[in-house]
Amino acid sequence: MLSLTFKNLFANKIRFALTMFAVVLGVAFAVTAFTLSDTLGKAFDGIAETIAEPVDVAVRAQGGFNNGTVPNELLEELRSIDGVAAADGLYGGDPALCCDVVSADGENLSGGGFGPPLIGQSLDPDPAKQVTSFNLVDGTWPTQGEAGVDIDFAEDKDISIGDVLTVKGKLGDAGTVDLTVSATLKLGDDNGAGASYVTFSPADGANIMGLDGFQAIWVRAEDGVTETELAERIVGSDPRIVNYDADSDLAGAGVLEGLTGQQLEDEFADEFAQFATAIQWGLLGFAVLALFVAALLISNTFAMVISQRIRELALLRAVGATGRQVAQSVMIEGLLIGLIASILGYGVGLALSTFFKALLDRADALPTGALVIAPRTFVVALFIGVIVTFLASILPAIRATRVPPVAAMREGFSLRSDSRGIVRTVGGGLVAVLAVLMLAVGFAADAGDGLAAKLGPLGIGAVLSFVAVAALSPIFAGPLARVLGAPLRFLGTSGKLAQQNAARSPRRTASTASALMVGLALITLAAVVGASIQDRVNTAFREAVKGDYFAVGSNGPGGGVTGSVYQALSTSDSVDSVSRFRSSFLTTNPEVRAVVNGEEIVKNPTITAVDGADIADLVDPFFIEGGTDGLADDGLLLFKDPASDLEVSVGDQVTFQFPTTGQRTLTVRGIYDDATILDNWVVDISTYEQVFSETVQLDFFVMSKLAEGVDASNPPDDLAAIAAENPSISFLDSQGFLERQQEQINFVLIALNILLGLAVLIAFLGIVNTLALSVFERTREIGLMRAVGMRRRQVAQMIGGESVVVTLFGTVLGVALGMVLGFGLAQSLPASVVTNVVVPWGTIIASFVVAILAGLLASVIPAFRAVRLDVLDAISTGT
Repeated sequence: MLSLTFKNLFANKIRFALTMFAVVLGVAFAVTAFTLSDTLGKAFDGIAETIAEPVDVAVRAQGGFNNGTVPNELLEELRSIDGVAAADGLYGGDPALCCDVVSADGENLSGGGFGPPLIGQSLDPDPAKQVTSFNLVDGTWPTQGEAGVDIDFAEDKDISIGDVLTVKGKLGDAGTVDLTVSATLKLGDDNGAGASYVTFSPADGANIMGLDGFQAIWVRAEDGVTETELAERIVGSDPRIVNYDADSDLAGAGVLEGLTGQQLEDEFADEFAQFATAIQWGLLGFAVLALFVAALLISNTFAMVISQRIRELALLRAVGATGRQVAQSVMIEGLLIGLIASILGYGVGLALSTFFKALLDRADALPTGALVIAPRTFVVALFIGVIVTFLASILPAIRATRVPPVAAMREGFSLRSDSRGIVRTVGGGLVAVLAVLMLAVGFAADAGDGLAAKLGPLGIGAVLSFVAVAALSPIFAGPLARVLGAPLRFLGTSGKLAQQNAARSPRRTASTASALMVGLALITLAAVVGASIQDRVNTAFREAVKGDYFAVGSNGPGGGVTGSVYQALSTSDSVDSVSRFRSSFLTTNPEVRAVVNGEEIVKNPTITAVDGADIADLVDPFFIEGGTDGLADDGLLLFKDPASDLEVSVGDQVTFQFPTTGQRTLTVRGIYDDATILDNWVVDISTYEQVFSETVQLDFFVMSKLAEGVDASNPPDDLAAIAAENPSISFLDSQGFLERQQEQINFVLIALNILLGLAVLIAFLGIVNTLALSVFERTREIGLMRAVGMRRRQVAQMIGGESVVVTLFGTVLGVALGMVLGFGLAQSLPASVVTNVVVPWGTIIASFVVAILAGLLASVIPAFRAVRLDVLDAISTGT
C-alpha cells in the first residue's frame, strides 16, 4: 500500500499540487509571523545590549533615570575609586526629554509621528573618559559648542561636518544652543537599530537639559575587575549610594543607587520587551488566525479530494485491500502531503519574512536588524503542516472505508449521508450554544477586571461562533445560493448552471466560503467598533470641549508635551484659560492601587491630572453631583461608573497606594457623566506631581481657550513664536485636534485590516483552489456540455458565476456575523468609549463590491483550465 500511495500521488500531479497549495499557504503565514516576531525581539534585545555593553556600573537616582539627578561633583569621586577605568556623566539619552534639532535653514529635524526617535546624549570629549558604544567615523569628538551625529541621520538629513544645528531641550528650564557638527558617529554594529542620535559635550548637555546634575554616571571597570566587585566598591564609597534592588521601596529623595551593567541591560531589555512583546503577540495572533483559516481550507480541500477518489478507493477494496489498508493509504498520503507542503511553506514563509522586513526597513518604523531564523520556527512549520493535514485526512479516510465497494463504484455515488448531516447539525448547534455563553461572559465582564477578563471569553466565543456557523451553514447554503445566484440567470444557460452548481453542493459551497467568512467577520467587527468609537469621540468633542487651541506631542517614542509649553501658553496674552492633561499611563511606575474602606478594589486606575483652576472653562464633563471646586485641595473627580461601583458620593474618601510615595487619601469633589476627555479618575496637577515622583512629567496634551478675537487657525505672533520654539510639538485648532484623534483611530484600524486582509487573501486563494478541484472533478461533465454545444465563453461565465455566488455567500455570512459580534462588543464597552453603535455602511457595501470582483478574479485560473479541456479527452475521463 505504501508503494501504491506514492504512485497515486505522482500519477495525479494536478490534484497533488492543489492539495499541497492549501497547506503551503497556512504554513507560510505562520512562519512569517514567527520569524518577524523573533527578528523584532532580537533587535530590541540588541539595542539594550548595545547601550549597556560598555557600562560596568551605573549610578543614578534610586528607582529610575527620571527620579532625580546625580550631583556633578560625584563624577570625580567615582573616577578616583580603585578599579575605575573611566566614568562619564550623562545628560539626555531620552527622546522625551532631549532634544529638538533645527537646521541652519530652519528645517525641523526632530522627526515625530510613528517613526524612530531622535535622541540627544552627552559624551565626554576625552575618549579616555568615555563610557559609550559610539565609534568615531569621521571628524573629531565634539567639545563645547560642537555636536556629533550618527551616520544614518547625517545621510538622511544631508548633514555635513561644519554644519550648524540648533539644539533645544524639552524641559521647563531647558536651554537652546547652536552647535557646529564636528563628527559623524556609529552606535554599535547596526547604528542603534533605527533611532537617530545627536551628541554633545557635558557642558552643552547641562545647558540643553536645564538640570542641576547628571541624569546618571556610567562607569567602566579596569581589566581584571568584575562589575559586581566594582559596584560593591562604589556603593561603599558614599553613604548616598545604595545597592540596586528592583523590588525595594524608595528610601527617599536624594538617594542614589548603583547598578551593574548586567542589571542595566536587563532593565532596558524589560522596558523594550513591553513594546516588543505587544507586537510579537499581535503577529502571532494573526498567525493563529491565518492558520485557522488555512485549516478550514485544508480540511475542505482534502474532503473534496477523497470524494473525487471514492471510486478509486472502492476499486482497491474490490480487488482485496482491507478497509484498514485503504484508510492507512489515505492517511499516509496526508502525512506525505503535509511534510512536503510544510517544507515548501517554510521556504515561502522565509521569502515573505524577507519581503516584510524590507518594507519595515524602508519605512524605518521599527528596528529589525538581521532576519532571525530560529530552529523552533522550522519545527512549528512541520508540526502545523503535518498535523493539520493528517487530521484533515482522518475523517474522509474512515468514511471511505465504510462504503460498500460495489456501491461506491456506481456512477455519481457520493460520500454524503443523512446521518452525517444530522451529526453536523447537532454538533454545530451545541457549539453555537457554547459560543453564545462565552460571548455573554465576555460582554458582561467588567473592564475593571482587566483586559484578559473581557477579551479572553470574547476571543473563545468568536472562534466557537466561526466553527458553529461553518458547521451549520450547509443547512441554508443551498437556498441562499439560489437567492444570491438569481441575478446570474439573466446570463442565460451559463448563469443558470452557475447558480445550480453552487446550490447543488451546499456542503462544498459552505466549506469553501467558511474561510472567507472568518476574515470578513473580523474586518466587519473592527469596522463597527472603530466607527462607534469615532462617533463617540466626535460627539463628545463637540459637546464637552470648550477649548480651541491644543499642543500635542508626537505619537512615536518620546511622545508628550513638556512643561515649558504650558508655561509659555499660561503667560501669553492671547490665552484666557489653559490646562495640562497628564496621565499615569505615561509614567513608568508600577501598580497603583485604590482602596475604599480598607478594601483594595481597583488596580492600576488610569489617573488623569488637570489644572483645577481652569479646567471648568475648557471641558464640561456634565457633572451629576459636585464640581471642580476643591480639586486642588486633595480632591478627586470620578466618572459615574466607578463612583457607582465604589458606592461613593461627593464628600467620601478614596485612599490610593502609590508605589514610590505611599498612601494618599483624596476626597471626592465631583461625579460626572461624560468620561471621554477626562477618563475615570481625575486629580489636580499639584496632587499628581506629589504622588508620582518622576523628575520630568510629560503632559499628554495642553488645551487652551484663546482670548476673544484671537483666531486659532491664524495665531498671533506670540503663539507663533511658541510654536517655532517647539518644532516637535503640533499646535492645532479644535478641528485639527479632532482630526488628529481620528487619524490615530484610523491608523490602528488600517493596520488591523491589513493584517486581517492576509486571512481574506488565504480565503480567496482557497476559492481558487476549490474551483480548480471542482473543475478537475467535473471534467467529464464539462466535456459533455461542450459536446452538446456550450461555447468556451459560456463555460468561463459558468465558472465565474459559481465563484461569485460562493464569494457572496461567504461575504453575507461574514458581514452578518461580524455585525452581531461588533454590535455586542461595542455595546459592552464603557460609555466613555462607546455610547451609540454605528454601522459603517460604506465598509459593508465595499465588502460586497470587492467580493464580486474578487470572485470573478478567483475564477480566472479554473475557468482558463476548463475552456482549454479537449472535448473528447474530457468525455472519456472516468469511463
